[in-house]
Amino acid sequence: METLYPFKFQPILKDKIWGGRKLKHILNKSTTSTQAGESW
Repeated sequence: METLYPFKFQPILKDKIWGGRKLKHILNKSTTSTQAGESW
């Protein structure tokens, strides 16, 4: 039987109209975006 492992993603910030700089500072993620509205 094959063992399945969980998916592993690279952390990214997605630009959205309602975004801002809070996610960048709160989550301590590097980005050049000033409209980060989602974090994955």
